[in-house]
Amino acid sequence: MKKALVLLFVFGMSVFWQTPVTSVLVTSVSVRTDFATQSQPNSATFMVADWKKGEIYVSNNSSVNVISTKNWTVVREIPLPLPPRAMCFSSVAGLIAMLPAGSSAVSILNVETGSFQAWGTGLNFAAAGCSFSADGGKLYASIDLRESPELPKVSEIEVTTGKVVRTWTTDKNTTPYIQALPNGKVYVLSRYLLSSTGNLKVIGTDGEVKSVDLGGMMPWVIAITPDGLAAYIGGSILIDGKYASRSVIVNTETDEVVWEGNIFKTTESGIPIFPHKDDSCFMLVGNAIGVEAINLGRGTSSWVISDGQTTHGLTAREEIDGSSSTIAVLRDGRVDVYRVERSPTIYSVVNSASFARETPPKLSPGGLGTIFAWTKSMEPVGTDWGQPLPTTLEDIRVIVRVNGVEFDCSLLYVSRGQINFWIPFHIPLGTAELELRVGSKLDSIGVEILEADPGIFINYGTNEGAIVDENFRLVSASNPAKSGHYVHVYTTGLGSPRMIPTPLPGMMPCALPIKVTVGGVDAEVNYAGTTSIAPGLYWVTIKVPAGLHGYQEVIIDVNGRKSNTAIIAVQ
Repeated sequence: MKKALVLLFVFGMSVFWQTPVTSVLVTSVSVRTDFATQSQPNSATFMVADWKKGEIYVSNNSSVNVISTKNWTVVREIPLPLPPRAMCFSSVAGLIAMLPAGSSAVSILNVETGSFQAWGTGLNFAAAGCSFSADGGKLYASIDLRESPELPKVSEIEVTTGKVVRTWTTDKNTTPYIQALPNGKVYVLSRYLLSSTGNLKVIGTDGEVKSVDLGGMMPWVIAITPDGLAAYIGGSILIDGKYASRSVIVNTETDEVVWEGNIFKTTESGIPIFPHKDDSCFMLVGNAIGVEAINLGRGTSSWVISDGQTTHGLTAREEIDGSSSTIAVLRDGRVDVYRVERSPTIYSVVNSASFARETPPKLSPGGLGTIFAWTKSMEPVGTDWGQPLPTTLEDIRVIVRVNGVEFDCSLLYVSRGQINFWIPFHIPLGTAELELRVGSKLDSIGVEILEADPGIFINYGTNEGAIVDENFRLVSASNPAKSGHYVHVYTTGLGSPRMIPTPLPGMMPCALPIKVTVGGVDAEVNYAGTTSIAPGLYWVTIKVPAGLHGYQEVIIDVNGRKSNTAIIAVQ
């Protein structure tokens, strides 16, 4: 499901504002914030956190303030050898790296012992930023040489020895922002560059560099997790631009832009973070006005904190019960600590088979739908597919309201992030409102009920369809379908059945006309209707057209509404 979740939030966003998230100021901690420079967000936020250890580190010109998250007090102050201009954190290694301005020295702070390791690199630093590798064994440092005839550089440094292993040059007249990724690549944003030659430099695992054009935006920051790592969501990351209030999402396997748009309220670049470890659709952004909560699934934004004060740094953690987040916000001379309560939040609603993202979402009578959402802290609960299915599970309900009339949906599965539900056959067609209720709290989204919304169940890694042969064995490369033989395609959303008796209980043919193509060739449809396996699960029995070989595309058409494409292996 995680793969599908990424596809949901990267396509079709539109921005509108929703009710503000509830936040309460818990306490403020006084700290020294006489920053040397404030220009590099992943580094010059000058605040990082080790939530497992229970400490937040805030640097200034001469020291690091260590704040305990247990009692929210400064428990010690660690002197610094030089004022830092760039700073990054490795939660794996328990290390903080600090790069000063105008010096070749690099200081590594061990957060466990409070001890420093310092060494010279021989590089002429005008530090722009730094980032640890995923394992904490390497440090990538970027150098700002905008005022120099030389090209800006990015260097790979061994953490244990301080040895510079490799160095790459980047675009002239830019400030390189750098972020190492979990897949071993390094992304370098060419700040201050609007260029068709590529304002994203990708350093591959082989050390080769390629340029990626992010379009007419000035790239500024990459979304991170609370411990300072790139927020790596199903192989994609979010890059925010400066001034133009524009963002892009990049697939880090292909390094291609898969979505672009505007999801922030302000044009001031912030520091986007994902505070919940398994919640890739909820993001916090600190900026010059306050802190925003971004619902990436629906492209909505609301203020968590809007006091008009600049956010110099931001970190957050999910509380153990999952019902709230603790947010620490670095301001001038203090760290403000907020508790943000979570309410049920719908990110997206989709067909359970196709996961097609549409605005508004489309559902159909008798079909299976999936809600990606925040519900509450809980363990996943599934139901027996026998009938009748419950309409309430763990105090969670899904209701569809049409023309003021409420229709309860049956529940097959609920968890903190996902609900699978069955739409009743008797629901009217047209504009409707889907409501997610968790106890007395709720969230809603507009949907459209169509006569059919076909979806073929697939393997989301390969797009191979959930298709079985005449002996009900899964069709695959090792067990291909045979031309002229029948196969059963598992689907949902084929619309209401004719409601006529059939030999098997639960099996009823569909009322709407259904066509199926395999490799672009019309296939003979032997049966299309409900199954006796589970409510909402249909199958379509087809004869594989003659003359086809290899991998072929399967598409179902219900009265003009087409399904997603599934792949079938044919012999």
